[in-house]
Amino acid sequence: MLKNMVAPLLIAGAIYLYLPRSERNLLVILQADSETLKLEQIQEIGQIKNAFHIIQNVDGHMEHVDVTTKLDYNYVLVSTDMAKEEEEQFRAKIEQLEYVKKMEIFPYKTNPLRIMLINLILKIKGIVFNQNLEKSENVVFDGAEHLCTGENAKLAGAKVMVNIIKMDQNKKDALEAYNKKVVFELFPKIGSFIFDSGTVDSDYWSMAALMQYQSVADLCRMVNSKEYMEVVKFKVEGLLDTHTYLTNQII
Repeated sequence: MLKNMVAPLLIAGAIYLYLPRSERNLLVILQADSETLKLEQIQEIGQIKNAFHIIQNVDGHMEHVDVTTKLDYNYVLVSTDMAKEEEEQFRAKIEQLEYVKKMEIFPYKTNPLRIMLINLILKIKGIVFNQNLEKSENVVFDGAEHLCTGENAKLAGAKVMVNIIKMDQNKKDALEAYNKKVVFELFPKIGSFIFDSGTVDSDYWSMAALMQYQSVADLCRMVNSKEYMEVVKFKVEGLLDTHTYLTNQII
């Protein structure tokens, strides 16, 4: 009997070893005094896993959110896995950089296995179901006109939307309705997936989520659709505060 258990135990052990582990990352939004930071400047900070240049803030449709303090940010950084004891040293290092004018840091804990499973579902649904979206005749997404017209609309390549949110604990059903529709029904239609996400270690903020879109055009196809217009009100209702930035990945 013991011999029969050896192989399953070895397989289970091997799977466990190769499963992605949860990480505690720091998401940093900052205002640099230059719109063109050199890659070397970012890499010199150390312990940086991802870096993004902010194209524009996309909080305009959140009518109750004060965006005035958020419009100046132009870069987002994500650290490698970092223990809580290392955070202060990392924070101090960024604060000492001459080109950083202001910043906010959001520690968050990832669940990579959950992300993998959701992205697999989105991939399968994208293959199986049609990709049609009905264009809305009444777009009420404030900021869409700047995002989906002019120079931004012509930007090529994949883009990452960085979201930091504070949920209204009394309106969880509204946010769940929004997420279910957008992530599990609309994302497969435009080829989007979760880049990274996790629970923020904060008394105020709830979640950090980085969503990848294949292009600005695909993002705008969703935002301008009748299907999205039917649920965006639930996002506004379910969130008390937000940081939302369309970005271009550097690292």
